[in-house]
Amino acid sequence: TLGQRGPQSGPYHPGDPVHPTFELSTQGDSLPTRVDVTAELRREGGQGEPIQAVEETVQVPDGAVGFVVDQVRLALPDDLEAGTYTVEVTATGGEEQQAAATATFEVTGGPDPLRQLVGRGLVMTGLRSGQPLYSAADLDRSVGLVDLLLAELESSAEAAEEALPAIEGGRFEGMSGGELFRESTPQDVTDFLDYILASDSQAARFAFVDAYAQWAIDGAPAAPAEP
Repeated sequence: TLGQRGPQSGPYHPGDPVHPTFELSTQGDSLPTRVDVTAELRREGGQGEPIQAVEETVQVPDGAVGFVVDQVRLALPDDLEAGTYTVEVTATGGEEQQAAATATFEVTGGPDPLRQLVGRGLVMTGLRSGQPLYSAADLDRSVGLVDLLLAELESSAEAAEEALPAIEGGRFEGMSGGELFRESTPQDVTDFLDYILASDSQAARFAFVDAYAQWAIDGAPAAPAEP
């Protein structure tokens, strides 16, 4: 799925947070309360070292005979090539208990900020409505996320003129809050999204214009480079 308990939104894109989801079960005996899970990403038919490997220890409720695991996250690399990939999941408990399964999925296109926001549970809301500006339902529509956010800035410019101080550094130096919101470009909003997505933040809800204003006041820092 795209994100934990998110939609099955394939084909997936580079940069997507992909969660293999599976159920552990036994034939009557209780599951171990601690299960070590490993997920390995490979190009279909690929051998040798995986492209990515993630390890997670899962706590299972005492006495459970079935338990769904969905918290293991594979963040697909931003430069992942299009093609068919496999994820092999291995779950290991006590007393030599082990199970493994493999799933195959397609990767296409390039990184998509909307997919990454939805997959990580990052919800940006409107200033006046307090409602989300996008949702998983928008993934299959041609929603222009940057245009939507620019419109939110424009509609909030008057409030920003009254509430925000003049910006003292960075690319927006000397602008008032209203000027910042009215004169921001698609590239500015794209850079802001890159900055947000460069963090490891998940499952957060915040007003877009508040976060954008703080980013501008802080000097519009660039997203950190990949190591």
